[in-house]
Amino acid sequence: MNTDRSQMGLRARKKLARHESILEAARQVIGDIGYENAKLEQIAEVADVGVATVYNYFGKKHILLFNLALYSIDRMEPQLDAWSPKPESTLEEALVEWIVEMGTHTFNALDHSIWGVVISEEYKAGVDKKDYIEIKQRFIELNLKFWHRLIASGYATNEVEGRDVAELLDSIASEVFRQAHQKKTVNRNTYRRIARRLVTLIVRGLAANQKQ
Repeated sequence: MNTDRSQMGLRARKKLARHESILEAARQVIGDIGYENAKLEQIAEVADVGVATVYNYFGKKHILLFNLALYSIDRMEPQLDAWSPKPESTLEEALVEWIVEMGTHTFNALDHSIWGVVISEEYKAGVDKKDYIEIKQRFIELNLKFWHRLIASGYATNEVEGRDVAELLDSIASEVFRQAHQKKTVNRNTYRRIARRLVTLIVRGLAANQKQ
């Protein structure tokens, strides 16, 4: 989660800065040569720290990878929290544009090839499930906060359980990202085209639920 540095002592701030410099180095090295080829020694060199420091902070490469994913969510969370749909948007348009924003910020914060490793079924089989679940929960919480903002703005009502919507949005966003990255070029319009098809199903389901 985001850390308030103003409440931290000098030693804690230095430790956090070193932690982040290793994560930034990991982003660069893994982004350049891929997860499988990246070595902790290379990451240490780019971060300008000793290899022992990297091991002390993270222990294993997959732990570093999942910390990098969480760090990336931290970096994009303030931007997503500040985003609101246009006043004239319908609920369907607001949900589509939210998924577009999620996709844009997610893959700006961390290269899609790295996210591919994080979420791949093959990779998950070899790591502690709680790491994957924590990342998924962070995305669900972002969706839940957005849904509450929609309710507060009058786009939606609280007749539908917010966490159900948040989890459904997470599933749809994951499918949008999966389909989008099967294409040769990926941009905001790619997310938007795919999201429109899937979000329509959400809106119809919400409308049916509210009529019951």
